[in-house]
Amino acid sequence: MGQPGSDRITRCDKDSTGKLPQRVKDALADPKAALDRIKQTYDVALPNLKKLEDAGVTIAAGTDAGTSGPFTGPPSSVNSS
Repeated sequence: MGQPGSDRITRCDKDSTGKLPQRVKDALADPKAALDRIKQTYDVALPNLKKLEDAGVTIAAGTDAGTSGPFTGPPSSVNSS
């Protein structure tokens, strides 16, 4: 069972899971698929970031979430070219 509390993310009652965004429900239902999608995103994003760095572009990390704490997921506007 692992560390105490390590399974708490999967122990949601039906009322609380109904309030989760669909992408979170999908990730909980199939964590491997969710991790594969994240890996695919970063396989594109990281080489693009390296190209920008090599070109001398100043890069600053941030968020447009507006509040602290929300899960925003991987970037969705990654240029694959």
